[in-house]
Amino acid sequence: MHTNMKWPNPKRNIEVTTEELIQAFSSLNASDPTHCDTFFEDFGPGNLTSPNNPLLHIIDRPMERLLIYEHILLELIVADTNKYQTAHKGTPFYFISWLAFTVKDFEKAIFYMDAAVGEDIRKCSNTDPDVWKQAPGARFLFLDPNPPGPIAKAITAQLTKQFEEQINKFNQDLGTNLTLDQFRENFVTPNLNNPSYRSIISGLYVYVSEYAERTYQLRLRSDTGGSIEPFIVHLFKGGLIFESLLKSQYGGSGRSTLGLYLGQQAAKNDLEIGQNQTPLYLRDQPRPDGYTLPLIISFLPQWRTENIKEKIIAVAYAVRNTTGHDLSWPVSFDEVTYQEIYESIFDAILWFIWKVKM
Repeated sequence: MHTNMKWPNPKRNIEVTTEELIQAFSSLNASDPTHCDTFFEDFGPGNLTSPNNPLLHIIDRPMERLLIYEHILLELIVADTNKYQTAHKGTPFYFISWLAFTVKDFEKAIFYMDAAVGEDIRKCSNTDPDVWKQAPGARFLFLDPNPPGPIAKAITAQLTKQFEEQINKFNQDLGTNLTLDQFRENFVTPNLNNPSYRSIISGLYVYVSEYAERTYQLRLRSDTGGSIEPFIVHLFKGGLIFESLLKSQYGGSGRSTLGLYLGQQAAKNDLEIGQNQTPLYLRDQPRPDGYTLPLIISFLPQWRTENIKEKIIAVAYAVRNTTGHDLSWPVSFDEVTYQEIYESIFDAILWFIWKVKM
């Protein structure tokens, strides 16, 4: 059952309908990526900026355009699932990503950017296996300083700035000299064609992007309002990224946990924890109930006096293994505390990358 709609197509400067979309899709050569790109250009709403907007990277009516793109894709998969799976969908995925960035839905933005890269890799797998690296989606995930178009340039510059700020903080905390170029060349570039690693890289970009937005929410909330859930979920993502990295290095084929990865001697040696005593993350672990956010906050003053490597691993482990989420607001959870937990997890992630992947 199709939902008939109509929307403007900027390329042809006409209104198109769902009925016309389905009819054109029925005759599309789905095995030809070029034909697929043209098809989506002929029917997509694009991501045009407002002609009266002096900020050229601000898209005109981004939410409406995003919903139209998702409507298009949903209608196509209903019309012919097999053809939909065969068709190259890099163009709509890429446009949806920028639209989602504009409305600050960072999870959706990175999800579709990752999907666009996957489509580009699939498209060129039998011709030139490396040409996908020059496609717009990959250039974003590489944090290319010169991506195509003003929208991509503005969003990439913003993420790059946020990322470099965290790298600089990491270097100050750990006494390292990691650079964005090193991160790009030694971690992103060799791993971007691996779907598992691409998910980790994408997840890390979401973690960075969401931090500023969550901080704004903390500043704007009243003293008596607002759920803590967005902040718990955000920090938990960081802990999950840390666990995923360790799994990629120390995990086997069976199911395991962050504690088992960290318990391996190779991990202790690489991360420089637990060398002469019980690692901090185990020493203070409450039993039998495990960590809770209020407990983590209560441990922070003590953990600040410990070795920085022990501290950041303990914070990442504790957040990843937090139990009994209570959505009431802890009295001591403020912007400074949130920043410390966020940066500790980020430091743990970069510490692993620095020690194992550089």
